Amino acid sequence: MIGVGGGFLIVPILVLIYGISTHLAVGTSAVMVVFTAVSSTFAYARQKRIDHKLGLILAIGSIPGAVVGAYATSRINERLGLAIWGLLDHSCSKDVSGAKGEGTNNVGVASQDSRCWRPSL
Repeated sequence: MIGVGGGFLIVPILVLIYGISTHLAVGTSAVMVVFTAVSSTFAYARQKRIDHKLGLILAIGSIPGAVVGAYATSRINERLGLAIWGLLDHSCSKDVSGAKGEGTNNVGVASQDSRCWRPSL
């Protein structure tokens, strides 16, 4: 949706507006990511804008992480999962929006001490 993954918007919309269970909303969002990732991969490949070595290195960690994450969500209470999702959404919202304030520098870009974790490459 905006390059940060639409799940932070899609999951709450599916749960709060459409009344879908949190577990089903997270899974549905993951399916959307598959189609978005495949189509954007082809577009970036045509532009020769892919670091294949780095992509494979990151996949080594992300694939097991996705499996563990899916298992973990099946083991927690749905309300607790929604609360955790909300806390993560809230903690990263300033960084995503570029809002000035704690965790951002004077131009609204996340600083290194930001509470929303992201790797530096």
